[in-house]
Amino acid sequence: MPSSHEIGLRHSQYYCELLHIIQASMLLLLTLCSVVYSQTSSGPGSTSKTQNTLALPSVTHQLTKGISTHSDTSKPTLPPTIKSLSGIGEWFQNHADIVLTALLAALGTLFVVYFQKVVAAFNKGVEWVWKRLKVERASEALYCKNLAKELRAIQILRMAEAKDLEAIYIPLKLAEWVSPELREACQISNKDILSLSEALDKFERLTIVGDPGSGKTTITSYAAAALADHNSQINNKKIFPVHIQLRQLKEFLEDETEKDKSLKELIVEVLAPFDFPNARKFLDRKLVDGVCLIVLDGFDELADQTGILQQRLAKKVGDFIASVSSGNRVVLTSRAAGYEPAWFPGFRVLEMTELTLPQIKHFVAGWFGKPQVKHGKSLQIIIDTNERLQLLVTNPLMLAIVCFVYGAKDADNNFLPQRRVDLYDRCIEALVIEWDRSRGINREPRFTPRQIEMVLSHVAYEALAAEKIDFSRKELLSLIRTYMPRADLRQYDDEIFLKEILEHTGLFKEKAHDTIGFIHLTFQEYLAAQIIAEKVLRGVEMRDVRAEIGDVMRNLANPRWAEPITLAAGILRGRTELVTVLNEECKARTTKELRLLVAGCLRDADLNNLDFAKEYLVIQDERLSDLVEIALIQESI
Repeated sequence: MPSSHEIGLRHSQYYCELLHIIQASMLLLLTLCSVVYSQTSSGPGSTSKTQNTLALPSVTHQLTKGISTHSDTSKPTLPPTIKSLSGIGEWFQNHADIVLTALLAALGTLFVVYFQKVVAAFNKGVEWVWKRLKVERASEALYCKNLAKELRAIQILRMAEAKDLEAIYIPLKLAEWVSPELREACQISNKDILSLSEALDKFERLTIVGDPGSGKTTITSYAAAALADHNSQINNKKIFPVHIQLRQLKEFLEDETEKDKSLKELIVEVLAPFDFPNARKFLDRKLVDGVCLIVLDGFDELADQTGILQQRLAKKVGDFIASVSSGNRVVLTSRAAGYEPAWFPGFRVLEMTELTLPQIKHFVAGWFGKPQVKHGKSLQIIIDTNERLQLLVTNPLMLAIVCFVYGAKDADNNFLPQRRVDLYDRCIEALVIEWDRSRGINREPRFTPRQIEMVLSHVAYEALAAEKIDFSRKELLSLIRTYMPRADLRQYDDEIFLKEILEHTGLFKEKAHDTIGFIHLTFQEYLAAQIIAEKVLRGVEMRDVRAEIGDVMRNLANPRWAEPITLAAGILRGRTELVTVLNEECKARTTKELRLLVAGCLRDADLNNLDFAKEYLVIQDERLSDLVEIALIQESI
């Protein structure tokens, strides 16, 4: 806001300009009078000069000095030809050349007085507009450069150096979404396969669903980075990309005082750090031109028991789409378990496809590169000859974990886990034990791997129960202090413990200012699943599993709990207690979500490899029948 002194100066400038205009007007009037009088007094038909004499210098003097007189003898007299109103028209007709001369003279005077000011003001305006455009273009270029750099340099599993997305990127593909129950029951395969670029050419509103680690973030990051670098276009148009991690908006959506902010205002806040002269107007122009791509990544990470946060965001997205021009693209990513198509009418739903064997080989070669080409080739041979491992690595995250674990193994150890829970466990072990060594750091760790895993398992479970993904430093330290005694550690070592896991393990990372979280949601879910498995075993000892896993039973319909529960069944490999309790609950209140959850637990528990009583074979048959029934209903819809 300008100060009162500045306002006063502006007013003074306005008064000066007004005074200049009045002075110029007086000059115009004097010039006109002078020319008219001189022509009429000297032209033909003029009367005696002594009767019509006008003391012009005296008039000029009186006008410029602002002196008025009441003396009749000092008033200038008009030519006798225009003393009466009836003679005015005739006089103008007879003296048109005189009037024209006077007007030209007046305009010339005005032009001379103001020409320099007008030119100076015009030049100043052009210079201001040009500088503003230059600043805006520079801000846009800086934003696009930083966005492309951030999205391309992905640090997978907290490796010593970030992997270049270009080196390991596989052209991931999309297909029409087939619901999980329909695919699992009827083994329906996708037919129409297309790239994200092709999908963006065809659809303005797009949802990409997929399993954990299927590449949803990777495929959208690659597309946004290519657009930011101007290496890609949509329908032959340059597009301005915006990439938003939705988990960063969780606290904002929960805040009652902030929940009314529009999606456009949130995007403006994303642009704010890049010094746009007016980020709101810049964004408005881009939206009016229909040249924006808005990526909203991780819709499932807003899921909770009520679904309120997801519905709030869905409404904001709907309002945003209704307010912008056609041509703009909006892309949403989500796990299938946390997505409700009815919340996003008009969105085309596509899903990530599994990796093919040639894609897997391409990724492995890019991961290890020339320095470790022999390592890469040996892993490719292992994958080629192991069908079960091939099924596991069709998921991009699982493939990355296999590459990481294989790269961190001992030279004489070619063993690779072939169940996903075992692979997660081996990966966490590598991130805790071997991460320093992979970066050439030799040091004695302050805490044992078991102590770190015990504390972080409880942290992960508390985060799941509180429906949190990331933590502030204060929140994380509080949780660490609470559970350090469980691992026989002193509570006042909480700062040392946090520093250890941030600097010397690959499990946690600082994602933003005062925001810390697991490197991937999958590892948080796996560690939380360990606590669920412990609760089940404790319930077996107490002969009341249902009471011990009360949190689990209360959240069976919560999409955020589905993955940890199925992973817990995998950790409890060979034990049927969890499956039994869930199946009893499914019989008591049959829902699609519960039947799918039990089916997932049966899959991960790997019960087919052991001898079980007849009742568990019946459970498997019942759940398979459920899947077929759900699939038929889905197909009829």
